[in-house]
Amino acid sequence: MQNLEGKTVIFFGATGGIGEAVCREFQKAGANLVLVARNQEKLSKLKTAIGEERVEIISADASDLVGVEKVFKESLERFGEVDAVIISVGTWKQTSLNNSAAEIVDMNDQLDASIARPVIVVGSVAQEFFRQQGRGVIFHMSSHAADKYLSGNLAYASAKAKASRFILNLGEELKGTGVSTCDLRPALVDTPVNRKEQPQITSQQWAGAVQPTEIARFIAEQIGGQNIPAIHFFESDVVI
Repeated sequence: MQNLEGKTVIFFGATGGIGEAVCREFQKAGANLVLVARNQEKLSKLKTAIGEERVEIISADASDLVGVEKVFKESLERFGEVDAVIISVGTWKQTSLNNSAAEIVDMNDQLDASIARPVIVVGSVAQEFFRQQGRGVIFHMSSHAADKYLSGNLAYASAKAKASRFILNLGEELKGTGVSTCDLRPALVDTPVNRKEQPQITSQQWAGAVQPTEIARFIAEQIGGQNIPAIHFFESDVVI
């Protein structure tokens, strides 16, 4: 894992399965962390679990513009500069032809609000902040579902695709500013939540899924680097 001493990372969705694991790795690597989620209690537990040194927690709704602007302001006041922001929001909800038309429409509305809107809000605030600073990287935790067919994704895939398209377009607009974006598209990730939702997958099979440490290592390598890819896929040996 690349040394991240002196680097500051804001992580939206820090208490999620991927977020918690990545934040643990970043803290070990010496990064200054600003952990953001809606649930204050979960944030406090995460801070205690990973180690409180160089860690700030902020309870905020990533879909609220004023709240997100406040996160960046407080991060700047605490650490002086910010090197990267990671947006990892929303959870998978199965939506298929087993659902009624009304349920499919309703689930699309729900996931648009919990996935696409937060990415657009955080991305918009982050690009403005980083352009004023002169540098920075915006990482979005998307999914393979954003650009390929996976069963049961009549809502989740649409929300992820919308969010990913925004990040890719934002990256094009930002060329030449010193600010970059990177759309991360992992296949099935080995997290406690996913293990619970996919009980048919054995422990041995989970070893072939995308590991959060792999995602953490990739992000760490890109922070402060050059030629950051617009999209990066993480492949899994596990197919569901």
